[in-house]
Amino acid sequence: MRTTGVKKALLGLVAVLGSGLLVACGSVDPNRFEPHPRQVAEQKENLYIAVDPDYLGHNVISELYKTVLGNRGRFAVIRHEDNLIADPFDPLNEGTSDLVIGCTGALLEVVNPVLAGELEEEYLAAVEAGETDINSGEWRDRTFDALIGSLPSRLDTADPSNAQGCPGANGLPQNIVPIYRNPTFSRADREILNWASGAITTSELQELIEEAKELGRSRELVKEFVASKGG
Repeated sequence: MRTTGVKKALLGLVAVLGSGLLVACGSVDPNRFEPHPRQVAEQKENLYIAVDPDYLGHNVISELYKTVLGNRGRFAVIRHEDNLIADPFDPLNEGTSDLVIGCTGALLEVVNPVLAGELEEEYLAAVEAGETDINSGEWRDRTFDALIGSLPSRLDTADPSNAQGCPGANGLPQNIVPIYRNPTFSRADREILNWASGAITTSELQELIEEAKELGRSRELVKEFVASKGG
């Protein structure tokens, strides 16, 4: 069954985020996914969020998680990582950052490219046959579950967002998801991340990116957005 047209259509859904969220590549050595251990951060310690400075969309979504954490007493710092587009797990492996925001399908292709390819083929065929919808919660969950099952024990995730990003990635669902180092985040911290994931939709993220691009800033825009959501 031909799936090329469906794949292009699916990628077009996230291509509106043209300023770019982090798109993970499939060229990272999976043997590097064991990060240096770190204990749960004390409340007074900073949490570091790795951000690619060249991608506005990645800055915006990372600022969202940073703001929500800060509003709940967990001060986070944005740390620019120039190589993040090529190796999204490197800051976690090296211990320079505690949190990286990525997309489920793209990250799965990094940690488990074989499984990602199999799921992508099945998903695109199901969409083309009309057996599932491109916004299917089932496939969001299947892709997310596959990612969780492929991560090493020292990496974990909070809940995925319904918002999607990563234009140009594979044809799988690309729901925004925070990846963090165990055991750096406490249960309360993870609940904060879950709230942030649920606070934004794809269209809202698109609007924030467009406004940030027009105004040349994102921090205040994100703060206003979080406040409007009660965060």
